[in-house]
Amino acid sequence: MARLSRFSNINVPALFCRRLLLSCFVVFALYNPSERSYWHWVTESPGGLSSLQAMCGILLVTALIAMVRMAVAAMRVRGVIAVIGLCFASVLLRVGVGIQQFDEIQLTTSAVQGMICLILALGMTWSHAQVRFSGERDVLHNPP
Repeated sequence: MARLSRFSNINVPALFCRRLLLSCFVVFALYNPSERSYWHWVTESPGGLSSLQAMCGILLVTALIAMVRMAVAAMRVRGVIAVIGLCFASVLLRVGVGIQQFDEIQLTTSAVQGMICLILALGMTWSHAQVRFSGERDVLHNPP
């Protein structure tokens, strides 16, 4: 019997975890509140922007743009907006219950960056999960 998909043996949870780690690395390497990020490295360097800093910045921004395009290609704009809405609703729920407060800016920044990582990881994994669930051969759409 012929298989519809060549990706039938995909382990979606493991794939999601790897994509989540990759997106966390890129997002938190660009900026994080602990002052150990690309942003702080560039702004606090005394000699201005060096060639190594420029190359690292180009690599990080290119990786982030590629991840965003993959997420939009897999989930389309509506799907990305829906996931952003769910993350926003979860923040409102945590604030309403009293679990989260906006008093600490570092905690809030880390939470927002974690949600960005989650959105990127879901977007990069969604097409593989959809192939696994439906058996279709191609589920990606052209990004805008």
